[in-house]
Amino acid sequence: MSRIRFHIVPPIGNPEEKIYLCGNLPEMGAWDAARALPLEYKAPFHDVEIEIPDGGYVEYKIIRGSWETEAVDAFGDVLPNFRHEAWFNHTIRHVVADWKDRFRGRLT
Repeated sequence: MSRIRFHIVPPIGNPEEKIYLCGNLPEMGAWDAARALPLEYKAPFHDVEIEIPDGGYVEYKIIRGSWETEAVDAFGDVLPNFRHEAWFNHTIRHVVADWKDRFRGRLT
């Protein structure tokens, strides 16, 4: 078994808001946003750790509880699914630029 730890840095606005991982694994809701895996806020990260069999993979998205509130990049584009194949214990870090329901563009 491999332990995968997730460290998610939220957008600056409301860093303490609840964040979830929704993905292919049953503990991540099997792509059902209503059953997504909640992360624990430990400033400045939202953290969670899961175990998956060696050679298995996890595919997921970062959401705030629904598909209308999924993470987007700095241009407001919905991110592709993240995927990680597990062979060793690993820490995965993401920085969320913004949320789909809040993106208003950026000044340059």
